[in-house]
Amino acid sequence: MQLTRKGKKNLQESYQQINEAQSKLRTLIKEHEQDHGSFPYFAPKLETQNIQNCRLVESRLTTLKAMPKNGVVLEVGTQYGGFAKEILSINKPKKLHLCDINFNIFDKEYFMPYIQDGIVELHEGRSHDILQSFPDEHFDWIYIDGGHNYATVKGDAQYGKLKVKKKGYLVFNDYTSWSVKEVCRYGVMKAVNELCLEEGWELCYLALQELGYHDVAIKKIVDAS
Repeated sequence: MQLTRKGKKNLQESYQQINEAQSKLRTLIKEHEQDHGSFPYFAPKLETQNIQNCRLVESRLTTLKAMPKNGVVLEVGTQYGGFAKEILSINKPKKLHLCDINFNIFDKEYFMPYIQDGIVELHEGRSHDILQSFPDEHFDWIYIDGGHNYATVKGDAQYGKLKVKKKGYLVFNDYTSWSVKEVCRYGVMKAVNELCLEEGWELCYLALQELGYHDVAIKKIVDAS
């Protein structure tokens, strides 16, 4: 897109404001380290058994292709339904449950034929409540992209682990400790790593994203007690 002279000036001013804010943030971090020690680690470190079988892939669509086909799937947090469309197209589940706090911005027109055919079912409400409503070992895999604060992701992980089959997957979007776009802490990496360390799960796929909002697919280690 060709920018006008005014547009270029506005863009330069915007970059300048961002750079000034970054400089202030770096100064605050240094002051924090001087007063309180090193900047806190947001997630525990994984061990060899948690990563030794992990495959690094270029995008979450590659992970999606590796998930069980023709299965029963749940997506926690669907917003417009963009990734749900990819699930239907690539993964071809026999049943796709979509969960969100509301469906005000959801593309219902696109999904209506799937809903009418019984392939897609919508669940409105809190993710923890909806997860608990399903039988244990019900899903082949669950995609978790709801609230990103630690308490919410921790709950989604704890309830989700009960609802996937014994060889099922939990797939987490935005596997990071820090959101570079929102400049705030995310609890996804901490919740995932704790589940892996404390209950014997392993990373199977780590899908890269250009801003660091990676996807990670995990499953229970077979030999774990």
